[in-house]
Amino acid sequence: HDDRVYIAASDELFVYTSAFQLIGSYRNPYLKHCHEICVHERHLFLTSTGFDSVLAFDLEQEKFSWGLYVKTDGTRFSPVRFDPNGDDGPLMLNKLHLNNIFCDDGGMYISGMRTKALLNYSGKAIGVLATLPDGVHNARPFKNGVLFNDTRSNVVRFVTSETQQAFPVPRYSLEKLTHKNLDDTRIARQGFGRGLCIVSD
Repeated sequence: HDDRVYIAASDELFVYTSAFQLIGSYRNPYLKHCHEICVHERHLFLTSTGFDSVLAFDLEQEKFSWGLYVKTDGTRFSPVRFDPNGDDGPLMLNKLHLNNIFCDDGGMYISGMRTKALLNYSGKAIGVLATLPDGVHNARPFKNGVLFNDTRSNVVRFVTSETQQAFPVPRYSLEKLTHKNLDDTRIARQGFGRGLCIVSD
């Protein structure tokens, strides 16, 4: 964005030049276990997975400007706005494991491993755009349907009301893999799909 590269770690937002020279970093007490970020209308939105929330970082003022806690009773979702610079934010529960944020002119789209849905925040309410299986990553509207990593099934799915397509996540022979001596808890398993970039129609 504006020749700056933004990278989020678990609890810190880093800012680099296009040559990857560090020029700044920002923390917030309500940013924990960040998974995904998205830039829209001069704001950078971050999933705060630990707090079941989305934080907004104002790119012009270079500060966290608002927070959105996704409250649920198990069947319905409601938005609770909070000041990320205050003391009245949500508790760190990680109930929904929010791991994805995508914004366009249609609104803000939020999903997680336990939302079982692609949620749409209109600015006033949270609705369900589409149902999803457990354990998904990177769900977003695409054309006339929804595109997402069905991580537990090792595929990328494109689903519309009429059709469903699945694309397997590549797997590699053990002979081609490096760093095989690492503890399994430190590396993603074969076929684990996370991260999604649209490059064409």
